[in-house]
Amino acid sequence: MTDARVPRRAQVVLLDDRKLDFLVQPRLLSRELLDMVASHFNLHEKEYFGLYHTDDIGNENWLSLDRKVLDHDFPRYADPIVFYFAVRFYVPSITYFREKATVELFYLQAKTLIFKGNIHCESDVVFQLGAYVLQATFGEFTNESAARNDIKKVPILPTRTLKEHPSITYCEDMVIGHYRKLEKMRKGQAIVEYLNKFRSIPTYGVHYYEVKDKGNIPWWLGMSPKGVGVYDHSDKTKPRKVYKWLQIENLYFKERKFSIEIKNLRKISEVSLDGGRQRSNSLGRRVNGQSRVLLHAWYASTTVQAKAMWTMAISQHQFYLDKRDQEEKLKTPRTLEDIANELSRSSGSLNSSMASVISDSSEPSESGHSSNGGKLCLARSGSSLILSHDGETDAYHGVSASYPGANNVLKNSNTTVFFI
Repeated sequence: MTDARVPRRAQVVLLDDRKLDFLVQPRLLSRELLDMVASHFNLHEKEYFGLYHTDDIGNENWLSLDRKVLDHDFPRYADPIVFYFAVRFYVPSITYFREKATVELFYLQAKTLIFKGNIHCESDVVFQLGAYVLQATFGEFTNESAARNDIKKVPILPTRTLKEHPSITYCEDMVIGHYRKLEKMRKGQAIVEYLNKFRSIPTYGVHYYEVKDKGNIPWWLGMSPKGVGVYDHSDKTKPRKVYKWLQIENLYFKERKFSIEIKNLRKISEVSLDGGRQRSNSLGRRVNGQSRVLLHAWYASTTVQAKAMWTMAISQHQFYLDKRDQEEKLKTPRTLEDIANELSRSSGSLNSSMASVISDSSEPSESGHSSNGGKLCLARSGSSLILSHDGETDAYHGVSASYPGANNVLKNSNTTVFFI
């Protein structure tokens, strides 16, 4: 356990691999830390994103937004604590998104997952996706030599794919073959096509956890807005079984044990028809002598992992319910063409356009500090979060125009300041 009474240094790794450095105060909520990070992208649709840290064996542990940051379990001597900003909840279509920044961040996340091999997909899908990246980044295909040079500039070929084929040149040829076919496709349309193709991958939106059953046989459990999937340890692409949220009665964990209760619809039907005369040896709670739910259990490597699985499952279920309600209320959804047009109108690369919002006065370095040596700071007063430059009076006059009273807040001795 960590001491939550003292400030801790922290670092947030963004989707484009830039890093932001923070001094996290004991009272800072996880939601406020996410607000700070989102402010760097002018991101308002924060409900799809989150912050996680990894444990010693690589498991992702997502911050609970209503808890204080330092109330979570971190390695005691981690300095700084490293968080990752990432997509936590995946939508069935990008037409859910209202803002361009949300689409762009999903695109960055998708490219990262493909390149790092975190999403398993066929080689031809990788080649097609790579072609869309080239079209969105560099525009029209001009000649083969230029295309090969461009492929080297962007991360589109994962190690897994390279190992499956005789040479890098072969993989480049396959990407270029698809690239040639995208003539006259605008940048926005290429991004939309990329995300549509990405969404069709079977492992889209699944968060995996390694578990064992009571026979000590290893499995993967996959949490997503669709439900909880059970995968063979050797194959993450095709689930043996998916328990949809409508089927799940309850989820809970105790120490390393993670359990789900599934509605036994057949037995419920039998109870209704036969008045409870039949008997059942099924495991679970009973109604009129019949098993109403079936219990399935797996074992995580640690109690912390079991809790992380439970937290992810609960949050994915809630997201599923929220999106279902949103679909019923959504009368005029955006079209893919609308999104493509908006993305095409934006100038410059995604990374450079997002980096520009970090500082109005200077370009940020990779550490997240401004190149003029001054640190960015974010002040908190009540529910207000105000971005400025530490010690640079002139630097935050521009912020004051957008946030009335910013100068007074920054000078207020009761304001908590978090250095970035």
